[in-house]
Amino acid sequence: MKILFTLLCSLVVNLSGADCNIDDGLQNYSHEVFQCLRSVPLGPDEKNVTISQIKYYLDGYSYRDLVLNLTGPPIGYGSDSINIFKELDRISDLNHENTFDFYQNITQLINSMHCAHAYFDTPCFNSFEILTPYVFRFEIDQVSGRHIAYGQEYESFDSFDEKYQVNIADSEIKYVNILGLDIYKDETSELNEGTYTPEEAIVNWAKDNQGSYRNPYAREEFARSYSFYVRSITRYVVPQSFNITYGYIDHTDNQWKQLIIPYGIYSYGRFTNIGDLCPVNEYYQQSNDSSLSYEMNKSKLREIKKMTKYESKEKQGIMKNFQTIIKRLEKKAQIKIRERNELFWGKKMQTMKNKSSKYDFKSQKVLNNPPTESNGSIHSNNLKYKQQRKNLTSRNADDYIKIYTSKDSSLIGYYIASLKLGIIRIKSFSQEDLDDFQYSLYMIVRQFADQKSPYHSKKILIDLRYNQGGYVRHPYLIFRFLFPQADYPIWPQSDQVRSDINKIYGVFQDLFTKLEIEDSDIFLDDQTGEVIYNYYNLEGSQRTTSVNLADGVQDSITVNLTKRATYYAGHLDKIKEYSLDQQLFRSVHWQPKDVNILVNGYCEGSCAMFAKQVHQKKVGRTVALGNFGGVHNKARYDVGTAGGS
Repeated sequence: MKILFTLLCSLVVNLSGADCNIDDGLQNYSHEVFQCLRSVPLGPDEKNVTISQIKYYLDGYSYRDLVLNLTGPPIGYGSDSINIFKELDRISDLNHENTFDFYQNITQLINSMHCAHAYFDTPCFNSFEILTPYVFRFEIDQVSGRHIAYGQEYESFDSFDEKYQVNIADSEIKYVNILGLDIYKDETSELNEGTYTPEEAIVNWAKDNQGSYRNPYAREEFARSYSFYVRSITRYVVPQSFNITYGYIDHTDNQWKQLIIPYGIYSYGRFTNIGDLCPVNEYYQQSNDSSLSYEMNKSKLREIKKMTKYESKEKQGIMKNFQTIIKRLEKKAQIKIRERNELFWGKKMQTMKNKSSKYDFKSQKVLNNPPTESNGSIHSNNLKYKQQRKNLTSRNADDYIKIYTSKDSSLIGYYIASLKLGIIRIKSFSQEDLDDFQYSLYMIVRQFADQKSPYHSKKILIDLRYNQGGYVRHPYLIFRFLFPQADYPIWPQSDQVRSDINKIYGVFQDLFTKLEIEDSDIFLDDQTGEVIYNYYNLEGSQRTTSVNLADGVQDSITVNLTKRATYYAGHLDKIKEYSLDQQLFRSVHWQPKDVNILVNGYCEGSCAMFAKQVHQKKVGRTVALGNFGGVHNKARYDVGTAGGS
């Protein structure tokens, strides 16, 4: 099982802190609140332990050297060149007097990497969120094609319009000043420092503060939809000013006006001492030795190696239990990634489940059962199908039909009868039940491909929007099934960065390959095709990333890599087993002109791998939605990001 390691450190924190007062609920973000957040002193060992822990995790980070000079001109689509370890040393050298300033600097650094699988959750401050007083509702100007921003209030809070006797809600917002200054300089027509159009303000903020996405559009779209307005202090830095200024055209009298108004801070509770929110990791109470994590992991490594000395039967039982634990931890990591990158995904999935019965036809129960017909057809009465199709097409309300869904609703098949279009909505590659995901895909494709099915589709649309990735095996198994005409090989070449933490994972991986190969992703020798049972220990290579910056500074990072081998999961292909008797295996049902892939920049990790295969093998057309505010006209970006996978 391939694991995506997420940077989520549990760190030691000092408990002392000056008395302060932050009330429960929404209040003005002020100097007093700011000083309260900064009231916990930085302990003598806290800085060193924190920096060493982060370095320990990032030592095995796949992009540790690549963020120095990411692809996409000029560097990573306009991102900054980052030498992570040098930046951490710079933060360590700063004279921090409190935990807040220290952790805000780390948060800024990690977010600037724009990576989906490396993020830092600041301790102590997860009970606080910074809010802009208003959100923007964007509409497209039919003449210029650019966005027009209108003010909109939060549904769950009291009206700021009523509080300040203004009419910003539903008025056109022309400019905002994020520093709380006047929109214009000294009553002139020159814009003041910090003044931007609403879309410019979001674009600039997303570039500096929004992690997770390499693609600028995806960052900006996420900021536009949520994070520009609601910023958890545990994940984002606080504003540079306590106020924000709105310049707007009042919709009641069509007059230009401006309002300087405080940012808000929402507190999930009433707190008089921030230090009470900082639990100490018990492990660090035992010693101040910053190398403890390394020694602890070496101890665990020795325990794991002891497993190889057990008798075969006992060893298999231990490995089964161990693999179950690893899968559970892997699932938790995937959930954390989704919770960070896709807002309210759990609530959305539950809503989709609750609504599932609304669109199900009586034939759904038949279609959901495992296939038993030997002739490959779903039903036998073709006349019945023609009548059913006629009935479906004639009713507009039923034109959009859900025909099948996986147990966790991460995979759904829809059919638009009037267009004879089959839609495969892949919400995630991180499923609760891996076998159910493969079976659900088989059932959906079976109904779309069978010419005797009422849902036979002449074209298919694969919807990958907001797909946060997941298990690496799925993109390749799905691709093999849907597009057997594609050139081979499709299994990718892979290597890993050598590090202490990856060495421990390498031991797990080798044990799974030896004892649980029937349920494990494996590596094959790219010359012989034989299974590699000691992958991490084989001699590898080095990779050096260099950069020449505009100021003449040169920098380079070299990392040690494992042997480059072929990642393989073909022996885990359940779809092949299901489709052999139904004449679906190795059958081409749709030509490239009949296949469309829908993306919007949120396609990450394994989702990006799938989109990349479709593009490179020319088996379909990719339709990318986006270009927020028209600020990226005539620019080309990847449809997804590999993140840290």
